[in-house]
Amino acid sequence: MRARIALCSFFMFLICTFAHGQDISAKITGTVTDASGAVVAGAEVTAREISRGTTYDTRTSASGSYYLSPLPVGQYTLKITAQGFSSSERSAITLDQAQTARIDIALTVGQASQTVEVTGAPPLLQTDASYLGTVLDAHANVTLPLATRNYQQLTLLTPGAITTNPSGFTGPQSSFQGGRPYINGNREQTNNYILDGMDNNQIDNNEVAFSPSVDAIQEFNLISQNAPASYGNYLGGVVSVTIKSGSNQFHGDAFEFIRNDVFNANTWANGLTRGNPFVPAQNGLPAQNNPDGTGFKPKLRWNEFGGSIGGPIIKDKLFFFVDYQGSRFDQPATAAPFTVMTTAERKGDFSALCTAGFNAQGVCTNLAQQLYDPHSAGSPTGRVPFLNNQITGNISPAAANILNSPLYPQPINGNLTNNQINLTSSSTNTDQGDVKIDWVASQKDHVYGRYSQQRISAPTNNGLLLQGDSLNTYPLYNGVIDYSHSFSATLLNNFRLGASYFPVTFSNTNPTGENLPSTFGIAGAAPGQTFLPQMLFAGAFNASDFGNNNLVQQFHDTVAQIEDTVTLIHGKHTFNFGFEGYRYITNILYVGNSGLAGQITFNGSFTGNPGVVIRGANGTTSTPSGLAEADFLLGLPQNVAVGNGTDHSLRNNLYAGFATDDWHPLSNLTINLGLRYEVINPRSDAHNQETNYGLFTGNVEIAGMNGNSSSLYNQYNGPTNFQPRIGFSWQPNGDKAMVVRGAYGISNFSETTGAGNLLFQNPPFAVQPNVTNAGGTVPLPSSTLDEGFSTLTAPGCTAALAIAQSPLCFANAGIHAYDPNNTRPAVSQQYNLTVQRQIGNSSTFSIGYVGQKTDHLMAISLINQKVLEANGNIAPSPYLNPTLQSLVGQARLTSSVGYSNYNALQTSFQQRLSHGLEFQANYTFAKCLGNTSGFFAQYGDGNGITQAGNNHFFFQNTYNPAADYGRCDQNLTNSFNGFVTYDLPFGRGRQFGSNIPRAADLVIGGWQANTILQFHDGFPFTAQATDNSGTTSGFARADCNGQPRNTPYQRSTLAGNPGYTWFDPSSVSQPTSGFGNCSVGSFTGPGLQAVDFSVSKSFHIVESQSLQFRAEAINALNHPILNAPNSSIGPSFGLVNASQGERNLQFALKYMF
Repeated sequence: MRARIALCSFFMFLICTFAHGQDISAKITGTVTDASGAVVAGAEVTAREISRGTTYDTRTSASGSYYLSPLPVGQYTLKITAQGFSSSERSAITLDQAQTARIDIALTVGQASQTVEVTGAPPLLQTDASYLGTVLDAHANVTLPLATRNYQQLTLLTPGAITTNPSGFTGPQSSFQGGRPYINGNREQTNNYILDGMDNNQIDNNEVAFSPSVDAIQEFNLISQNAPASYGNYLGGVVSVTIKSGSNQFHGDAFEFIRNDVFNANTWANGLTRGNPFVPAQNGLPAQNNPDGTGFKPKLRWNEFGGSIGGPIIKDKLFFFVDYQGSRFDQPATAAPFTVMTTAERKGDFSALCTAGFNAQGVCTNLAQQLYDPHSAGSPTGRVPFLNNQITGNISPAAANILNSPLYPQPINGNLTNNQINLTSSSTNTDQGDVKIDWVASQKDHVYGRYSQQRISAPTNNGLLLQGDSLNTYPLYNGVIDYSHSFSATLLNNFRLGASYFPVTFSNTNPTGENLPSTFGIAGAAPGQTFLPQMLFAGAFNASDFGNNNLVQQFHDTVAQIEDTVTLIHGKHTFNFGFEGYRYITNILYVGNSGLAGQITFNGSFTGNPGVVIRGANGTTSTPSGLAEADFLLGLPQNVAVGNGTDHSLRNNLYAGFATDDWHPLSNLTINLGLRYEVINPRSDAHNQETNYGLFTGNVEIAGMNGNSSSLYNQYNGPTNFQPRIGFSWQPNGDKAMVVRGAYGISNFSETTGAGNLLFQNPPFAVQPNVTNAGGTVPLPSSTLDEGFSTLTAPGCTAALAIAQSPLCFANAGIHAYDPNNTRPAVSQQYNLTVQRQIGNSSTFSIGYVGQKTDHLMAISLINQKVLEANGNIAPSPYLNPTLQSLVGQARLTSSVGYSNYNALQTSFQQRLSHGLEFQANYTFAKCLGNTSGFFAQYGDGNGITQAGNNHFFFQNTYNPAADYGRCDQNLTNSFNGFVTYDLPFGRGRQFGSNIPRAADLVIGGWQANTILQFHDGFPFTAQATDNSGTTSGFARADCNGQPRNTPYQRSTLAGNPGYTWFDPSSVSQPTSGFGNCSVGSFTGPGLQAVDFSVSKSFHIVESQSLQFRAEAINALNHPILNAPNSSIGPSFGLVNASQGERNLQFALKYMF
């Protein structure tokens, strides 16, 4: 008990006195000397924030140094006063987020009433910090041509930042969809997003939770390497955004942006069919292509509108800022062919199936097209044919009710397939806003509070009402309170408290308003389930699937955060001590793939006959496989399944403490020291609804039972959770125009795998009621269409049966395991050595080496993969046990066996806004190597093809992860990115034509041009093959026949497979046995050349008001952004046939005051 009291007291002490440094403010520091260089102690230093008039005071120490913090980002004047000296004033000091601006002042002898104006340029070099990063102010945020005005696109404007999926930044912005960068070779999930100091991560998949309007952003700051010890839980970048504050003047804007497919280019992929025959509208079906053979442009209607206003409530004391933004991203209805059962088939007449004709006995002369009566015999092999393929009895009343319902449409032509159309439309509707209040209580006390809220709904509507509609919602509520207090000139404290609630829901709606199972006579539907269960058809000549299984998912996340900051200035040292605490809560509804309304599958097995042998011309044999539609008419499903809807409540905490020291041993040298330690609790279910597996014993371990912990695995909290960080910033020989910086540090990242850790998806907590009919005797021993789900019972998988490894729990189940001895945070060693040079008064150039080495990355392994021994024999997996291995379908293991390294040369040339020009140009030469893409690999788990290739999700050989070491899927050897904003120097008040008449100024004045540039070579991909190893490999690689051979970029001649060749298919071959020898990432796909461009014209209404027209082109040159080539062995290997990011135009009007 005493130990617990002591521990609680210690943590309360930390909360009250320690610091957190996810710094969203800025600092000014420096040394005050006299003309001879002697330090001046006791000088009064005052910084005045220009827009709000707020002043911040301190005095120089005995060593002549001073320190002002925290200062809100913005523009300042700095005044120094000391007895016996003239006052010195420095104006136009621009402070960026997390910046430490060093301003050294030399005073001259004189009267204090005399003020010496210092006219030198504001500091551009980073002389007091050793991290790398990019800061973009409000000017760049609002002027650059951002597709859908997504601030995340700004992350791509820093050295070492890339994306494999450019279209992820141009679509509707909602979590699980928006793009994120890969930074310095790290996975895109390893970034940390911060909003006004508050956690801004969607914690299930580490997506971005909230994307504020760019008009609301004061400053965007990305730390890409060697962040101070005050930042944690990241490997890639720390993306920090601050919302604007009000000032003593009212400022604001109102805007509307539009995009429309009328203005857009067609996709490159649609152009592949150019020259194909035109298929006009006919037989009730719409036209299938354009007259020139190309496919139709994707439809799009996008509007974004809103505004902001900020100003004083009490002058110099209390300020407000409010913004609102709405977005309507609509994809209008498109017609897709749909197949319904014909009028004859609805009456049992399937004679059209027999294209070969019937003999005199009414049997199809092509037995493969003959249907058999399942009621005619007790054994499937004894079934007799339906004469002329006509079913005359035993028709299911439920099937007849569905087919005769006006909700199941009649054919619009005489075709067996594509005889109907389904109109589908989708949209993403967003409403969001922020409210921020700043209060200057006194010169020693500053408080701000910010509340953000969003409402995003993404419905998809079907013209065929039986399909149901879907509705995904992404509401968010995020708030933070920040209080800073200055005890003295050398002791400061900052306290922050925040919370975020992000309840994501994927749901469906029934537009018919009817209880469809009751209407059609399908028994056993769960209470409240009004959807027609999803009818699935498999086999030849299939009708389209219809109905809706109501697959509902919920991910309701809550994050609570508490932090405190103490800053102590002592001599040449600036100390920070910090504590931060996070509480993560994830409430998940997981209903299983069958959905709450269920699925009923038909595959023709009841109208086939396995006893009839059909011999082919080449000696092959087959049997009549029946017809799924005929089985449906008889009401004889192959499988009936329904989800059971289980709620899970995952919880965990993260605590961290840190200390930093910015030490100035010399006037031209700063040393940054830091140490961080994190305590990460493993996630656990509040109701102990999780199951893990003993890897070598095969024991089934259920949370909270038989002595098992609630988490079932131990999150590592050992010595490597200490994260030391050290860096320096040095100006050789006192050269004020150059700085050399270097740093080394360790950072940790705690990665989950999907929604939490997936252990809640294991039996006995995720076993669905289902029955599989093998096509045997009739009447059925299990469920018919009419019986529906009434014969299904709970699987009977109890905790006791799961522990006993009963087939009731594990038959064909997919299971997930965590390695309790090797599940730990990833550890990244980061280092850089950089030289930065100031050029003139507004430009800098930097060049440096950047490297990382990361261990203990999360990886997914197939632990029921068999072992290929050196002698060629196949042995069973050493994991699990024979019982489980014989029962389960797939067994996945999460463990920290991944690793990677990254080495790069990075350069950056920056021009701060001067004379209307601001730009940045970044080049990176790099190489990333690693052995796994991890669980979240963009396309290895079916999440869509991108410019990157087949991100390897599994190892080729679970027992040799090192063999998968190769180029990272996000590796780029050469990449360039940058931006330019330029106020053209023509018109009134500008360099040329400053006094021209207003009429002329309307034409030639007020123009601005802006561009974003991205160029890089291709991403790696790996040649895949069919697994012939005998081990059931999850990622079988091909054999490479020498070096990969490019082919000329030319049109493919493969019939029915348009595209362009990228690699010679003869470069690879199918392994005859064992594993393929192609290295991971040995092939390289297409590169990227993208230019986004905009022009704008401002019309001044009165002195402080203007109206701006903007025209923006995303991918202005319409250069095709080609996706990765086909990576599977075969004739189409190396074929490129997909693209993204065709040119889009967007236009805007913006009123500013």
